[in-house]
Amino acid sequence: MPEPAATPPAAAPTPVARETWIIAGAHGVAEIDREGKTLRRFTDRPASAPRWLPDRQAVLYLGEIDGRMRALHRLELGDGSDRVLATLDDAPPCKPEFYKADDGEVPQLSLTSADEFFVSADGKTACIELSDHEAEMRENWISLAVDVADGRMQRQVMMGAQDCGGELGERLPVCAGPGRTFTMESPSPIEGRDQALASPDGSWTLVLVASALGDVVHQNFVLVEGSSGKRYSLPRGKSRAWAKATTMDFGKREFETMIPGMDDVGGGEPIVWIGPQQLIIGRTLFVAGRAVVALDGEPAL
Repeated sequence: MPEPAATPPAAAPTPVARETWIIAGAHGVAEIDREGKTLRRFTDRPASAPRWLPDRQAVLYLGEIDGRMRALHRLELGDGSDRVLATLDDAPPCKPEFYKADDGEVPQLSLTSADEFFVSADGKTACIELSDHEAEMRENWISLAVDVADGRMQRQVMMGAQDCGGELGERLPVCAGPGRTFTMESPSPIEGRDQALASPDGSWTLVLVASALGDVVHQNFVLVEGSSGKRYSLPRGKSRAWAKATTMDFGKREFETMIPGMDDVGGGEPIVWIGPQQLIIGRTLFVAGRAVVALDGEPAL
């Protein structure tokens, strides 16, 4: 019996260079350089919330089903192959009839905070929490754990089921450990403001200078240059040259009052340094000291 023909070895994946990053937005998933220039576009369908797998050879992201971000995709960066890993069970805690009987709308659950979608520390599970609002105002909240290899999904109701006689549980154990995204624990160069995040090379520090709860959490940040101590506001919405330093004394202002003239940052927006002096907040790239670049997507975390 003849031996089967040898299968050609698969091409080694092409890793994304350290000088580049992945973003996802209305125009799909793309690779950008540290100046915000698009180098490759992997998909052209609406996408959001990209998340690195540990080897940085692939990302998970949310894609649309019926106009809602509820398909969990896995994109291999080497060959560009993209597949739906799972359809997220985003049904609210109670049956639709319960909400309609009270003349209410059926809640739609979605990812409301960037740090509520992360890959577990062992790289095997996507942990995703969906709710009807940010943490301070939510009434319905579920936790999902999706196996990164085969798409198997576990679901736990965290809030809202008590209204219709259902049971509540705790966060799924595989998603309860380390893995959440944001901590701001660097030494702060502004007295009275202790939430700070230093750049990888230590030459700049992002400082939270104001935070207030309205309909959602609103925040003001500044970037502080380490060598001079100069402070810069962070304008958003369009690309522009770097602005002049501000002379405002933020440490003497009331923390829970927003600062007039400064752009807000939502409490659930992603914040990540992607290079020595390159910071992304939401969909804006700040090349510290040089430029502000409006992006068409949010960064991989």
